[in-house]
Amino acid sequence: MKKLEELKCAEFFINRLNKRVGFDYQVKPNEREKVENEFIDVYAYSKSGRYPELRLQIVIREGFLKKYLAKVHSILKRTGEVIVAAQDMDTEEWIKNTIGNKEKKYPSSIKRDTILVISGEIGALLDPIYAKKIFIEFINSEFQGIYSVHLPILDFKISNVTHNGQIIAIKDILGEHGKSF
Repeated sequence: MKKLEELKCAEFFINRLNKRVGFDYQVKPNEREKVENEFIDVYAYSKSGRYPELRLQIVIREGFLKKYLAKVHSILKRTGEVIVAAQDMDTEEWIKNTIGNKEKKYPSSIKRDTILVISGEIGALLDPIYAKKIFIEFINSEFQGIYSVHLPILDFKISNVTHNGQIIAIKDILGEHGKSF
């Protein structure tokens, strides 16, 4: 299940990147992850061969949606009140901790060729101007790129807030840090 989630996140990220810039990347999971390049979850290859290979490390905020929905259900069961949640609790802190942990975990030689893609499961989208200010400390990260990915939510059964998804370039491979696409 985790591999499918990583691939879904990578496909969303690469499709948006392709549209934004005119690249022709396609994704391929790292099928030899256990024996080779264990830090890479997904590769992105240029169909035409014009662009360099991209190596993606996908981090998904696993279990958050389940915990969140269980909490909402518990409150609903206890009080009978319908809860309307407008934000992803501690998203900013979680993203910062994730980047910090990955910075410590990998050597420079790996980070310089790796794009870190961090995906949350539910909640409000980040304001790009605010995100640029709070994540400015990561512009000089050794990672090739760092992106916050919010997959689309188009079903009110999953969330009371629907959207078409969002990607914020915390550290952009094209130098447009803070850009939302």
